[in-house]
Amino acid sequence: MVEATERGADPVKSRVVSIWNSSPVSGSDQFVETQRIDFAGMDFVRRSPESRIALAWSQRSLDAELRNLGDGSRIATLSALRRDEHDPLSVAFSPQGDVVATWSLYQPGTKLWDTASGRSIHVIDDDDGSLDRVEFSSDGSLLVTTSGSHGIRLWEGKTGNSRPSWNSVQPTTGLILSGPLGHRFLVESPEEGILLINGDSGQRIQRLGNVDERIGLVQFSTTGEFLLTATSSREELVIWNAVTGDRLATVRQTDRPFVRAEFTHDGQWIVTCEQDGTTRVWPMDVAGFAKRHVPRDLYSAERELFGIK
Repeated sequence: MVEATERGADPVKSRVVSIWNSSPVSGSDQFVETQRIDFAGMDFVRRSPESRIALAWSQRSLDAELRNLGDGSRIATLSALRRDEHDPLSVAFSPQGDVVATWSLYQPGTKLWDTASGRSIHVIDDDDGSLDRVEFSSDGSLLVTTSGSHGIRLWEGKTGNSRPSWNSVQPTTGLILSGPLGHRFLVESPEEGILLINGDSGQRIQRLGNVDERIGLVQFSTTGEFLLTATSSREELVIWNAVTGDRLATVRQTDRPFVRAEFTHDGQWIVTCEQDGTTRVWPMDVAGFAKRHVPRDLYSAERELFGIK
């Protein structure tokens, strides 16, 4: 496993990416630089999540280069990604790094590319110049595009084929989750507020909170069982059941708003950072959640998750 960093005083003449071991050398606290790649003449470098591939381009060129961060070799040139040199280019890698999506402000369509060969996979005709964002699900199987004119649209992450879509809604941050419970994501509708959506069936699961509530922070637990949100004022954290949309617990602090909140990887704790710099760790009291709610039958997805027949 490696980490990549960028450096270079003059991005046009020198853009150096250093590859480091993600763990220190045994018996020390020192990290080792394993590779140094010079992207000479490039103004922008974007790496894949696993630091295996990079996409680099200059402001003056309409093309971009796919580079192997293992040895610095060029994989392929991706051509005609922008209309002109003033057209800003946006990039989104799949979490596995096998597909990269590119789109620009003035050139319609989102292009999907195979990062191993540079081959064009598909061009999604999804926008008319109003595209806001492109994001992959955590397993790379779904791609979401959002725009002011088309709302939210879903596509197959590997092929670009269309999936069920939602018009006239705008997404919050932290859109898509993939896990044992399938795909879940949130949309913000002016008429209905924040909605939890099943991305596989296209069905609405539940509205989260009141119609006029706005969310400023979103995170799913690693297993997909729980959803953590914060109000736009960051004064209240809410834990939800990601299967049913039920509110499980609320943590409210009016004097010290939350700046950040995350589940630990094992899902047993929530770590929060407050405006004054205070960091706290909160236990995930799943048994306590259950005691405060009326018993009900388990959903099929819950039975499968916990191995109950």
